[in-house]
Amino acid sequence: MNRVILGEDKPLDQIMARRDETLGIKYSKSHDGRRYTTHVFQASPQYFRPNRGKPGTWNQARLDAWVEAMVPFLEEELGDDILKGTLHLDEETPHIHVETEPTYLKTTKRGTTRWGSHDKSRAHGGGFKGYHGFLDRYAAAVAHLGIERGRQTEGEYQSPASKTDYARKVLDEAKEKEGQAKIDRLVGDHEARNAAARIEEEARKSAEAITAEAEEKAVKAEKFAKACQAGADAVLEEVVEYRPATKKKEEGLKAGRNYPKDEEKRRTLTEKMRPAWKWIVRFAKKVAGSKEGVAKREEEVSGREARVKREENMLRDRATNISAREKAVSRKEWIVDEDRARRARINGRGIERGGSGDTAGG
Repeated sequence: MNRVILGEDKPLDQIMARRDETLGIKYSKSHDGRRYTTHVFQASPQYFRPNRGKPGTWNQARLDAWVEAMVPFLEEELGDDILKGTLHLDEETPHIHVETEPTYLKTTKRGTTRWGSHDKSRAHGGGFKGYHGFLDRYAAAVAHLGIERGRQTEGEYQSPASKTDYARKVLDEAKEKEGQAKIDRLVGDHEARNAAARIEEEARKSAEAITAEAEEKAVKAEKFAKACQAGADAVLEEVVEYRPATKKKEEGLKAGRNYPKDEEKRRTLTEKMRPAWKWIVRFAKKVAGSKEGVAKREEEVSGREARVKREENMLRDRATNISAREKAVSRKEWIVDEDRARRARINGRGIERGGSGDTAGG
């Protein structure tokens, strides 16, 4: 929901790098290293939600009018110091964050150069009174929208030394007027903010730990998958094979008929399979069981074929015997027929002789 309304929609480090190349901003040796500052501009919730809407909602027409007034004001006041201005709509009330690199122009005989300085910049020059004037000009820029300057206190005009005394005075007055309960509420709010910060930090660390753990698991899973593939290939190609457990050793792997002779290749193969060693052993065991089953089935088939062949031979022998018997029976029948025929012929000649005698005697 946030959107950039001033400057470039880029990371600050890229914007700063470009400024170094184009503006050549210089810093004194005593500079503390902080190059940019953040300003937060806002208006009261009542302006954005005149009908007492829920936090996180706003009147779009009022928001557009406020942004339209703020952009030229900020460009006029902060000028080239602006790095980026962002309209934030992700919290209860709309507001604008403006990151600036406070600078000023320094003119000498050698020419004019731009120097980085918070105290001498356009928005902050003149100390607290200068910043108070900046706030006054902000109020004037949006006065036509019905937005008034926030409550002004004498503390805004104090020097850093006297502001401490002023803050102590205000605190003492608060204790007298509203009692210790208000102070306790302030302390409670502070502790709540600290607790929220701790929770946020713990959540960040927890998210980092979860991410690191997930990445570690992903790496292990990839190694395991590669090891499984290498082991399965080695088993199927008979580089290694299953070794059953003994009294002294648990089940494992042993060299197959294609196990490499080179020691370096053996070591490399072992390292590849190590992450999934137990899985490869189980896989090799299944393969070995399958081979034994195949061998057993082949043996059974071979036995059946032998029995069938024996039965075929027996049937062939029986057929041969039957054929021989049939031939013998046929031979016997032929002999009997021949014998009968011979006898018939003999009997026929005898009858003929007897008949002739009878006839002659009569």
